[in-house]
Amino acid sequence: MGNAWNRADKTLFAALLIFAAMLVLRRAYPDSLAAQGLLFTAEAALVGGVADWFAVTALFRRPLGFPYHTAILPQRRKEFSEAVGRLIEREFFSRRQLFSLLHSYDWKGWLREELTEEPIRAEVRAWLNSLAGDLAAGFDCRRGADFLAARLGKALGRLSLTDVIEYLNRWLRTGDHDRRLLESVAAYLREKTADPAAREAVKALLENIRQEKVEEAGVLGAFFASMSQAMGIVDIDEIAALIQEETVNLLEQVGEKNSEIQTRLLATLYRQLEDCRTDPGIRETYDVLRERLIGQLPLAQAIEEGLWQIKNILVGEPSPQGAALQEAVSSLVETELSRCMAIFTETPEVEGKLDGLVYDIVARSTLQAKTLSARVVRDVMARLTDDQLNRIVYGKIEPDMIWIRLNGSIMGALLGGAIFLLLTAVR
Repeated sequence: MGNAWNRADKTLFAALLIFAAMLVLRRAYPDSLAAQGLLFTAEAALVGGVADWFAVTALFRRPLGFPYHTAILPQRRKEFSEAVGRLIEREFFSRRQLFSLLHSYDWKGWLREELTEEPIRAEVRAWLNSLAGDLAAGFDCRRGADFLAARLGKALGRLSLTDVIEYLNRWLRTGDHDRRLLESVAAYLREKTADPAAREAVKALLENIRQEKVEEAGVLGAFFASMSQAMGIVDIDEIAALIQEETVNLLEQVGEKNSEIQTRLLATLYRQLEDCRTDPGIRETYDVLRERLIGQLPLAQAIEEGLWQIKNILVGEPSPQGAALQEAVSSLVETELSRCMAIFTETPEVEGKLDGLVYDIVARSTLQAKTLSARVVRDVMARLTDDQLNRIVYGKIEPDMIWIRLNGSIMGALLGGAIFLLLTAVR
């Protein structure tokens, strides 16, 4: 197709020169059988080379201006473009080809390996931390507080006494919370009861009771009280010490795990909780208290102040409180990131869903790529000139076209020689 001569052109020119030489030789030796045979063979080689040159050239342009059924490729540009588009759609972007490529490449293994690499984890962790900071910086505390307060108010409004009792009952029975709570209360009361100040308080209480009884009994009561005190019949100090000692012993039994009195107290507690469900007075008191809490508690203000503190810690100047909170956020991000990595790499269900997602993306992408690629090919080929189109196609098959032309000259010479020998033998 270019201006430089290729091997086929040189071979055809050589055949022309040989034909001319054989023609001269034939005229010089008209009766020579060898001269006739060489001329016949050279003529056949020249005819075969010219015929194949015409055929190959006619695919791309009009050889010697011949108008009929020549320049096939430029004239069939539209059909050629459609064929190339269909080829790309059916072969290069077929679902079969792409799914075969997916199955041949261990992309899930690559994903597992990448997700467990520390650089990837560090990058994702840094991005999540940055995202948390950006979200905190752009967060509207007032609107957030109003929203949370409204939701909290609605939740409290739906919280019935039965719900509270059930939650409390369930919490107390879970993990021995009831016994540990009772042990803590008993230990606190035992410490306070064993204090000398508690004995003095009991003593003062007994003294007040004795004084009240004496005053109620009159002169005779005062006389006998004085006599009993003088004779040591009633010793207030001893009674106070005894009450203190017995109370401490009782509290020790209450604090002893799985003791009889502890079990009885807990049984009594649960019975009282159950009775609270149907007690009209307690239900009414609870409803009133709940409504007052919802109406009077500054929920929005308290939540807004808390949100502002968290926001200032996250996006403000570094501080010990901010460092602690940021560390907590980073720890939460790290924990969730590790959990997500484990889900991706260790859960068959997630792996199956990931397969489905990837195949769905590939299928959709293939559908889009098929249409888009075919359209691009058609548009590009429509903008090409005839000469550009010829050069692109001929550049891909030039060696084959040259060999076709060479084969024409070679086969012409061989067939010419064979036919001449056959004709000679027939004569």
